[in-house]
Amino acid sequence: MRFLYPLGLLGLIGVPILILIYIIKNKYTEQTVASNYIWHYSERFLKRRKKLPKIAGLISLIMQLLAVVVISLSIAHPVITFPGAANEYCFIIDASGSMNMQSDGGSRLDAAKAEVATLIEESLQGGVYTLITVDDNSTDVLCLRESDKKKALEKLSGVVASFGDTEMADALSMAQSYFDANSGVRTYLVTDKRYEQHRNVELITVGGGEQNFALSDAKYTFDAENETLQVEVTLSAYGKDGEVSVSLFLGEEESPVDSKTLTLAADTAETVLFSVQTPGFGSFRLQLAGNDALAADNVLVVYNRISENDQTALIVSATPFFLQSALGAVGNVEVTTVTPDAYAKAGGGMAGSVPVTGYSLYIFDSYTPAALPADGSVWLLNAQGNLAEAGFSVQGEVALQEAVPLTLTTSSASMAKRLVENLRGEAVHVYKYMKYGLYSNFTTLYSYRGQPLVFAGQNTLGNNQVVFAFSLHDSNFTMLADFIPLMDNLISYSFPGVLDRVNYVSGEALEINVPAGCTEIKIETPGGDVAYPTSGLAAREYLLREPGAYTVSLTVGGTLRRYRVFCEMQEAESAVMATGATFSLQGDAGEGGLDGIYDDLIWLMVLLAVIFMVDWMVYCYDKYQLR
Repeated sequence: MRFLYPLGLLGLIGVPILILIYIIKNKYTEQTVASNYIWHYSERFLKRRKKLPKIAGLISLIMQLLAVVVISLSIAHPVITFPGAANEYCFIIDASGSMNMQSDGGSRLDAAKAEVATLIEESLQGGVYTLITVDDNSTDVLCLRESDKKKALEKLSGVVASFGDTEMADALSMAQSYFDANSGVRTYLVTDKRYEQHRNVELITVGGGEQNFALSDAKYTFDAENETLQVEVTLSAYGKDGEVSVSLFLGEEESPVDSKTLTLAADTAETVLFSVQTPGFGSFRLQLAGNDALAADNVLVVYNRISENDQTALIVSATPFFLQSALGAVGNVEVTTVTPDAYAKAGGGMAGSVPVTGYSLYIFDSYTPAALPADGSVWLLNAQGNLAEAGFSVQGEVALQEAVPLTLTTSSASMAKRLVENLRGEAVHVYKYMKYGLYSNFTTLYSYRGQPLVFAGQNTLGNNQVVFAFSLHDSNFTMLADFIPLMDNLISYSFPGVLDRVNYVSGEALEINVPAGCTEIKIETPGGDVAYPTSGLAAREYLLREPGAYTVSLTVGGTLRRYRVFCEMQEAESAVMATGATFSLQGDAGEGGLDGIYDDLIWLMVLLAVIFMVDWMVYCYDKYQLR
């Protein structure tokens, strides 16, 4: 036996103090009584009948001494040591997506945590505990050789399951290092997967036998001419045979446009096909009816990437016909037009009922604004005045005696090749143009005698900018087959897609193309959390872990733009039963036990102290010691 707090034994000093008090105290008191035979006789009688008071003081002393001793021992906290009887424990907890499966009112992870908690609580005090969790993102050590059971249990209670697959290599490496340091460590792998080989590892398997249906791999084709949407999705059954109904919803509608009911055998999959008439769609939702073991794989939402990247353009022109036609021909651009006078009077506010800010693209046709917008790309056609932000200076108009052909660039630079892609090189003729002096780095697409007449680059505000040194009405460009392909290339350049994809699988990284002038990017998760990715200038990434719909908000030039993406669960995590690879530790298990302790003696000491104190007080009171 040893004491956790030996200084508590200083309380035993009270033992000799009590004995000293007992020795030196005056036990007799003088009393004046009548000296007669009756008194003496009665005194002898009383002495024969009351012998206990003779030892009353001694009993009182014994009880006081015992109380002092027991209280001192309680303060010193005695413990019993059991050499080599405790163990070092290493728990590796699988926190993959399948651990979210529900059965008997709880998840598989709940059952796993209960198993680990029982082992910790029933282990002998003096052991140490290492908790390792493995999810789709990382392998985390929650506590390392923690000797306090309460703290280890607190860490365990905070474990939550991810929604992706797990990689056990890092956890196995960690467990091996602990085993090498102490071959007596008891290693537990707590998972819902089946491992046939797990040498030096005790396997605790949870779950199994549940029924789960899962949707995955949704695809679609949309025929705009016939207004037909065709959808196909894979429906899988795991664990048991069963009947399930899958429904197709358009957008946010609550009533399905079509439903199909299928009967599937256990561990099989079928492709479900839908075909519906619709003039267009922004998204559609596939949903299973009823409940199964895992709700996270019962819903799939597919967003239309084109609609999610819909762009808006403002044309400031007195004759916007050619530009409207060109933007309408390439699609997914919502066009608004205002006259130069209305734009000038609005001063960046409202031109009548039309806002003149908040667009993805501004096109100024034969009009020079007071300042360039900061929240979108800009096209300047036949600009006749200087703009500090434009990156060029106006040197005057050049009038030609006859229409002259322009030279299409043959540069091998990636930007130039991208902007003239699919052009046949037809001759563009102009008979007058504005001469510009460039002082920014622009890519020239068309030129005349070395003078750039169509060029593109970034202005000083950081926005993409396209410049035509002539009016479309002063050329034959709009009549050529190259006009539409060039417009398509310039629109792709002016509208860099914020999202290359709108559907992901958990564990993948969301890729966001950062537009010029973007000051903030906010991501709202299905669970309501908010993140602000900041790393990267041209592109940013965010790891998607939770299935469901995410909202991506960008603040560009003071204007808020919102996009949506959907993350589905990994198909492998929908399986009710899965088999893992070998999880074994190399080497031979040894003893390596730790010293166990039994410290519940403190409660015995406290109980005895209370008993002795109460007993002594009652006895003394009964014998008028405390009166």
